[in-house]
Amino acid sequence: MKWQRTLRSTVPRALSLVAFPLVGMVCLPSSAHASPHVVPPSRLLDTRDATGGHKGRLAAGETFQLAVTDVADVPANATAVALNVTAVSPVGDGFLSAWPCGGPEPATSNLNFVGGQIVANSVMVGVGTNGRVCLKSSVATDVLTDVSAWFDGTSPFAPLAPDRLVDTRSGVGFAARKLNAGEVLTVPIRGQRGVGGDAVAAVVNLTATAPDGEGFLTAYPCDQAIPTSSNLNFDGGRTVPNAVVATLAGNGSMCVTTSVATDVLVDLMGWMHGGESTPVKPVRLLDTRSGIGAPRGFMAAPMSTAVVSVAGQSGVPGGTGLAILNVTATGASGDGFATAFPCDRPQPNTSTLNIVRGRNVANLAVVPVANDGTVCISAQIYGSGSVHLVADVMGWLPGPALAALAPTRFATLPLGAPLPSSEQCAARVRSAPENKRMNVARNSVRGSNHNLGDPAPFGRVDGNFSGTTDELLQWVSCKWGLDEDIVRGLMAKESWWRDNTLGDLTGDSSVCAYGHTIGSDGPAGVCPQSIGLAQINYQYYKDGFPAAAESNAYHLDYALAVWRSCYEGAYTWLNSVDKGATYGAGDAWGCVGFWNAGRWHTAKGDGYVADVKEYINQRIWEQPRFQET
Repeated sequence: MKWQRTLRSTVPRALSLVAFPLVGMVCLPSSAHASPHVVPPSRLLDTRDATGGHKGRLAAGETFQLAVTDVADVPANATAVALNVTAVSPVGDGFLSAWPCGGPEPATSNLNFVGGQIVANSVMVGVGTNGRVCLKSSVATDVLTDVSAWFDGTSPFAPLAPDRLVDTRSGVGFAARKLNAGEVLTVPIRGQRGVGGDAVAAVVNLTATAPDGEGFLTAYPCDQAIPTSSNLNFDGGRTVPNAVVATLAGNGSMCVTTSVATDVLVDLMGWMHGGESTPVKPVRLLDTRSGIGAPRGFMAAPMSTAVVSVAGQSGVPGGTGLAILNVTATGASGDGFATAFPCDRPQPNTSTLNIVRGRNVANLAVVPVANDGTVCISAQIYGSGSVHLVADVMGWLPGPALAALAPTRFATLPLGAPLPSSEQCAARVRSAPENKRMNVARNSVRGSNHNLGDPAPFGRVDGNFSGTTDELLQWVSCKWGLDEDIVRGLMAKESWWRDNTLGDLTGDSSVCAYGHTIGSDGPAGVCPQSIGLAQINYQYYKDGFPAAAESNAYHLDYALAVWRSCYEGAYTWLNSVDKGATYGAGDAWGCVGFWNAGRWHTAKGDGYVADVKEYINQRIWEQPRFQET
């Protein structure tokens, strides 16, 4: 890199709402047919663009019949589905209900929302007439619906028409008053309202409404001690629902308690047959407020990922197929989203919950467990900001190990896309031979995140990888979302893939690259400013050293963070200096030229891009003259 001004800013807000992954499923018996049929999270309905057959907002009181079978890998014989339902920018406060079409419309709701906001909840619902689920909103709103799993007749899950068991506002199932702080509400379930005598767990929608202040609800078997985990977090005065896995006590009941006085609703959605069930005593796996499962401190700014060990916790065995987690975001300084996913898979373009500034938000997620027993939870704040994440394990589901990912090349990811972690990308790199013998030593050195303290995305820079030179280039391409051949061509232009390349000679001793002095590397009276595979210029990126000089993985990680910042639109100062065009986000090649010229679409930068493209056309890294083994 020949010239660069250091200026870090934020990633712009994504243009579309992300979807939600596996949610709302219960602890299943571990028989051969007990597992849900997991499908890649797929959008069935988006009224904003007519996905699913409805164009425009769902009108107040309108019922829409959504096809949920023979779509998105859900077969015609599915008897129930796991959905995420999201209300987007409703015209006022209201609620949304989901039920099997052909059955009676319930007097219950699955989702409560405030006007103008984006609110989601998990829904476990039976499939109705003609493979459809009915959706109805009390006020006009756009609606998104994503499917993540389905059940058939061999599964022990028995869906029921939604049925309200408790409403403290009207005296249903409890006195007509709020549940007081610390008071326990007992809800009989086994043998009630169509629930079988062999039920071991129930799926309920738990709602807090008009609470006296900020707090939480906890559901648990009545014959066990109150756990330290929570199922639902809320703010004062608001109505907040969440799907809950309700393990039943020996007498078939579940208990609910609250930290502050609130009205409580409990809606029954279905139940699980008896057998060797897999609920566990709820255990907190992650709490960034106190340092459980991750270093103590806020996450994001705008994105960071926690690796959570699930297998071996609270009786969850190794080889578990799916983990049932309650994920909570709290103390957020801005809006955003969190996503739970297996750590040996790419982060999906979906989310587990929407993060709202200053509020406590929770959602239930059923997440495939990586083959090493981990689940990753990422948080992204639009722009720059921070959030605490909390995750409690509620149970697990048997299932086969995740199949190995098919080899795939890494392409440029779109603006605002979630970026994979170092660990995710390490699992996806394809084996490649070493063709630059001089790089072996620094290729084997992993970097470290030495707390750069900069706005996003530089907090993600850690250099946590080792391998051959091409494997390093694949890894950094995956991590920062730049096409792998562009990365290969760019590094060929900068250094011919030689990590001992020195550039930008200067007689100014104050800007000599780390570890170099005047006259120490060749010509008398000069020293290099730029070193390494990407030719990082010490004058402009001193905070990347010494790691950028010691580890090739860190060196590349840092350089591609600069590219991604440019691509996401962070360097608006480029419009105040010499330029050949107006700078804006989303121009991958413009940011390649910027790496060399430090200006936007100047003749120098555009000429540099032409050279990189020519190297790519030739696939120069595969040519005999490029090999130095």
